[in-house]
Amino acid sequence: MAKLTWKTDDQINQEKKERKRKSDEIKKRKEQLKTAAEDVVIQGQQYTDLELQSIIQGQYVTELELAIEQLKGRDDNV
Repeated sequence: MAKLTWKTDDQINQEKKERKRKSDEIKKRKEQLKTAAEDVVIQGQQYTDLELQSIIQGQYVTELELAIEQLKGRDDNV
């Protein structure tokens, strides 16, 4: 026959506290992971924005160089 054991209120309360503590740790860790994932997405977006900005600036420089070449060409023709 199985032996029945009874837990005291203190043991039950201690187990509840332990489960609550573990649950809180899991929630905290999930929040940290979520925040870290959001940071990665934000950093990726900033990197993409920087790439686009550099492409735009590069295009602007190329257009300036073309304009300068055209102006030089006009001077040569005069």
